[in-house]
Amino acid sequence: MSESSSKTTLRPPITPPARKKAPFSGFRGAKGILPPDQASLAQVGPENLVISALKAAEDGQGLIVRVLETAGRPAEGSLTLPLTTITSAVECNAVEDCGGALASDAHRVRFRMAPHQVRTIRVLTK
Repeated sequence: MSESSSKTTLRPPITPPARKKAPFSGFRGAKGILPPDQASLAQVGPENLVISALKAAEDGQGLIVRVLETAGRPAEGSLTLPLTTITSAVECNAVEDCGGALASDAHRVRFRMAPHQVRTIRVLTK
């Protein structure tokens, strides 16, 4: 074995970037603050869809929600965020580059899912 191949170069540990403050710090309903056991931050349907991630967007612009189709069949999806007001929603890829607008109203985003699809959605809120 040569001398150069027997040396190991140590690299400094990777330091994660500073975390941005999540856009949700408390939830106020019509009658005050909701206890966590009586409120749902997010819901998705139908039953063959699951939320695999809900986080602040890397660039700080809104929320990122990842939805996964689990049964191998197409679905008309619905994502509900009952504790916040949605201003718009767009499709994104896995690295949060966004494109087309999705149908939405004050608390719900509607979208189509193909079998076994993973969809990334950016939701902008008030």
